[in-house]
Amino acid sequence: MCFSQPDSKWLICSSLDKHIRVFDILTGALVDWIKFNSAPLSVDFSPTGEYLITSHVNQKSVFLWSSKAFFSQVVIEKVPEAPIEIGLPKVNAEEKPKESHKDFYKASGAADEDLDSLKAKSMIQ
Repeated sequence: MCFSQPDSKWLICSSLDKHIRVFDILTGALVDWIKFNSAPLSVDFSPTGEYLITSHVNQKSVFLWSSKAFFSQVVIEKVPEAPIEIGLPKVNAEEKPKESHKDFYKASGAADEDLDSLKAKSMIQ
């Protein structure tokens, strides 16, 4: 559970039934309702209110969701009758996980070449 930042006008609640619900503090009305394929364990807003951050059951990462209300004027027309279903992003199963920061700088298929030689080759071609 958390409050929207920086205005604290919404209360965001996560539950083990795989839902996040957003309530307006002043009216108590349900503003948004989201269902994930994995239950959210924690939820919080970035200090500026630009992003909602979530963590989920059986996931080793945190997820950043951009807040539409931060980027544009949002008008709440009616109470949601059903949740919006959102799947979590997946990592490609064929991709080998990066083991250190150096792995991010290696070009695919050129694991033994250093970064300087790759730069020199790209400048020549």
